[in-house]
Amino acid sequence: MDTPLGVMTGLIEGNGFICELGFGEINHPSSPERPPKEVSTTRLYLGRQLFDYFHGRLRNFNLPLQPQGSVYQQKIWSLMREVKYGFTMSYKTLAEAAGDPLGSRAVGAASAANPIMILIPCHRIIGSDRALVGYRYGLDKKTKLLQLEGSIPKSQEVLTQPLPGID
Repeated sequence: MDTPLGVMTGLIEGNGFICELGFGEINHPSSPERPPKEVSTTRLYLGRQLFDYFHGRLRNFNLPLQPQGSVYQQKIWSLMREVKYGFTMSYKTLAEAAGDPLGSRAVGAASAANPIMILIPCHRIIGSDRALVGYRYGLDKKTKLLQLEGSIPKSQEVLTQPLPGID
């Protein structure tokens, strides 16, 4: 499906659960000619929700997810889903929330392995110094997603917004 940031491709299991979503092509076996009703329904809702998200009308996705990964990755992805629209969290803080205070790199690895982009919002995870680091599809896309969500200002806003206390 087309989005303002490029084409996104997904994989939906026969039970209607999304197991992959990313920018560009995903290598997976070809789909049957007539997918089960659950797949068609999920595909329809996914398209609508992504459209609304990219147009600023949706903050929380309500779709069935079934990402494949290790127990640790599942834990990290679950915690990522708790980071609300418009907010960010550092890799270090996420590691601490997972009970692994020295696990920033492991969180980064789990983030890099995230199979369901945007719905599992790994783009909201940033460096402890607030630097935008580590996004599989490039920092430009990460920046645009965070700008869309209002987590970081758009460059025009930086130039046009008056500083507090200055007339």
